[in-house]
Amino acid sequence: MGDRCQEECPVGTFGFQCMEKCNCENRAKCYHVNGACLCDLGFKGIHCQERICPEGYYGLKCNKQCPCHATNTVSCHPLSGECNCKAGWAGLYCNETCAPGFYGESCHLVCHCQNGADCDSITGKCTCGPGYMGEICSVTCPPGSYGVNCSLACNCKNDGTCSPGDGSCFCREGWQGTDCSIPCPSNTWGLNCNQTCYCANGAACDPVDGSCFCGPGWQGEICDQPCPDGTYGLNCTERCDCDHADGCDPLTGYCCCLAGWTDKTGFEG
Repeated sequence: MGDRCQEECPVGTFGFQCMEKCNCENRAKCYHVNGACLCDLGFKGIHCQERICPEGYYGLKCNKQCPCHATNTVSCHPLSGECNCKAGWAGLYCNETCAPGFYGESCHLVCHCQNGADCDSITGKCTCGPGYMGEICSVTCPPGSYGVNCSLACNCKNDGTCSPGDGSCFCREGWQGTDCSIPCPSNTWGLNCNQTCYCANGAACDPVDGSCFCGPGWQGEICDQPCPDGTYGLNCTERCDCDHADGCDPLTGYCCCLAGWTDKTGFEG
């Protein structure tokens, strides 16, 4: 192959434009022209599929018994006696399980599982831990779900978020409790309700951001400032309507009549 046909076919292929796939077994080499198999020592057959020694024996005279753990072994090399382990097994005699992170025949393949997932020592299939999903356990549970295979529904209220692992709730500001259903107690606010309100004159405190809701007659960031002269009520938006008076009550708007005057408008009694 190549522009001037100067390159041999890639390993494992042969023939016209290297379109054919080799069928050689037991590590045999494949001739890139016609696909003929060049067998490794100890093997024979068109595809090098046959051992020279009977199964379970090896050596020049085939008189040595393979030392491999039989049930965990594919075969032993007919000349060297080297053990070829089944998937999930490793070691000189195929008597050791795969180390964490490896799988397959003789444990030569590397697992690709993420986030602490278990890897099947035979197939390499990932078993995801709680909170993860996907072929290699790389995907976090979608919002609203948690647990093994993300199969459980979260029970967090008031826009609380749920841990994908164990379903525990992370409450938004202003809420507390295992399911975020309990509002912050009076005079507290914020995450976990651990902030103290500083509103004056009986003003209510926003449980989310701690801002103060001033009662009638008061204004300012913490409701510590009375309404200016001539105003009263909620947010000091009402105008006093008094004659012959020394202003009005900032809470109710009731006129503070001068001597000799009475009633809201200051008429003489």
